[in-house]
Amino acid sequence: MHSSSKRIVIEAKPEAITIDPAHSAVVVVDMQNDFGSVGGMFAMGGIDISGIRAVVTPTARVLKVARRAGITVVYLKMAFRSDLSDAGAVDAPNWLKHQRLRVGQTAKAPDGTASRILIRDTWNTEIVPELAPEPGDVVLNLSVVGPFIAGSVQMTKLTWSQCLQEILTALWA
Repeated sequence: MHSSSKRIVIEAKPEAITIDPAHSAVVVVDMQNDFGSVGGMFAMGGIDISGIRAVVTPTARVLKVARRAGITVVYLKMAFRSDLSDAGAVDAPNWLKHQRLRVGQTAKAPDGTASRILIRDTWNTEIVPELAPEPGDVVLNLSVVGPFIAGSVQMTKLTWSQCLQEILTALWA
């Protein structure tokens, strides 16, 4: 990777990629304790977290390089309000999917303090320590899988590419 007049060229196959750090972002999705830490929702539910753990170190390297290059780091976290008002109706697919995994229930964080599964501002929804946000990073809480709500902008029936474009447009608008 080398930079030239504020643009970065990444040597890649089949051809090099040129990006402008001022209009680019690295998006880190769902790298939170509930999904990737012992004691989190997946591990407690018997879901293998080894795949998630395997990408932590490479992701940390990408974030270090991105920050050094002046590229914005954006974290997307699955996290509900404490009253679960943003989880949907009790018969909605989003609600049903997360109820199986005990969303909202009290859990014990590794340090022994009380926490809650997939609830904002708890140990469970913090980014895994190895990838912790730094000053200047952007952290967005999402409450719906797939077509999702980011902040106050509802994005339904959009592709991931369209959703990310909406987020990035909001960041640089």
